[in-house]
Amino acid sequence: MSLSAIVRAASLGAAAMYFLDPERGRRRRAIAQDKARSMMRRSERFLDAAKRDAQNRMQGLQARASRMRQAPEWPPAVRLAAIAGGGALALYGLTRSGVTRPVWSVAGLALVARGATNAPLADLAEMARQAGKGQRGEAPRVSQSATQDETDDWTHAAPMGPPALQPGAPS
Repeated sequence: MSLSAIVRAASLGAAAMYFLDPERGRRRRAIAQDKARSMMRRSERFLDAAKRDAQNRMQGLQARASRMRQAPEWPPAVRLAAIAGGGALALYGLTRSGVTRPVWSVAGLALVARGATNAPLADLAEMARQAGKGQRGEAPRVSQSATQDETDDWTHAAPMGPPALQPGAPS
């Protein structure tokens, strides 16, 4: 008989003596049973809360994604992030080999194109199909707010000085 078998047998015997004690065994068993039930209830509550949290987070992500799909124009910060992230993704694709190389590269270039043109990818794909066929049709219409985004015009300078000193101001 090995030492570990002897230790296991001694532990099992001590636990049996502890719980089967004629004077305090019933109380000890009741306390152990209450603690086990309490632990089960706390575990169930924790798992229910984690499940609800995950469902709510997923619902929020779906709502955010649907808003991004519905809005054809991206704000300038998102466009800049798409261009930078797409470029990094395309460069990462160039370092890969096999099937993943064109997948990463094309995904990165698509992000760069989407961010640079602020046109949905479906419109960009249609322009590419028309160009491939040699058709010089009308380009897909990009919304007016996307082409004349005032928040994207960094060349517009604020007036300098008081209004009376502005060029063209009445004197």
